[in-house]
Amino acid sequence: MLCPISVNILLRAQWSCYSTILEMGGGTVIGSIEKWMSKLPGPVVFLSLLAFFVVVAPRGEDNAAAQEEGIPERAREMLASLEDAHFGEVKTGFSVLNAQDGFGNTRLTAWKVDPEKFRFQLVESDVKKGSHASWFLDHTHGLLAVNAGYFARNKDGSIYPVGFLKIDGTRRSSPWNAGTGGLLSFSGKEMSIHVPLPSKIDRSAIRNGLQSKPVMIEPGGKWAMRSNREILKNRTAVCLLPDKNVLIVTVSGRGLSLYELAVLMKKPDEDGFFGCEAAIALDGGSSTQVAYALDPTLNVASLAPVQNALVVLDAE
Repeated sequence: MLCPISVNILLRAQWSCYSTILEMGGGTVIGSIEKWMSKLPGPVVFLSLLAFFVVVAPRGEDNAAAQEEGIPERAREMLASLEDAHFGEVKTGFSVLNAQDGFGNTRLTAWKVDPEKFRFQLVESDVKKGSHASWFLDHTHGLLAVNAGYFARNKDGSIYPVGFLKIDGTRRSSPWNAGTGGLLSFSGKEMSIHVPLPSKIDRSAIRNGLQSKPVMIEPGGKWAMRSNREILKNRTAVCLLPDKNVLIVTVSGRGLSLYELAVLMKKPDEDGFFGCEAAIALDGGSSTQVAYALDPTLNVASLAPVQNALVVLDAE
């Protein structure tokens, strides 16, 4: 029988674990959750769930209430830097914005892409242990390549996609069980973010789709974040603008929390900047990486190879 002190220690340990899982980023995290939970003894699973409802949920409400009082400090710093930054067009329908916070510790880069003039492609690595962004760029002769979906690692070091993944009409991976996150899809000249995940029948009509989380801005410009856990990581995200242009955004250096990045995605009259109609985070943390053909100084290197990437190419 567990004494009260032991229960308290377990709850704190489980809280730490849940907090890390929720926002640490890095491809192998989500893919390992179900395997990890399935191997735990029943009492530990029970205590895990108890920790979530007793410790995590109340803290989330407290954080949400605190954020209503003002913009998080790091988001405010980046907003000030963005006010002085401007998109520069490097090709017709393709422009880039680059900003650093006032301390020079965090860099945000956003590429604005006109889907009428450029096309998107999801690409899987043909290497069992994954590839870096530079490989995806060279392999496709693209303009820009960023990491995309979550993945997990086998015992032999090989990696596989986690969550729904469909490329050129072929399903490469099944949806994860949790009813969270959304689906980024595109076909032809249109990109969409679906919340919640479409039904099995509706998914059959999707030609290219990627399940990811969290959704930061739901379609219609609706704020979707609950709380700021203040875990700073590199980030990768996609934002759909009202004019149908697509933003691919990366954060590197000291990093931002998911909540802080989501604030930047809001409309300027809502204390945001980009004014996204919808926005979703892709895999982040050690997975965030960029290969940019037109200006390698904006590349983001990572030691972690990834299973798949989102590539921007010239229209055929």
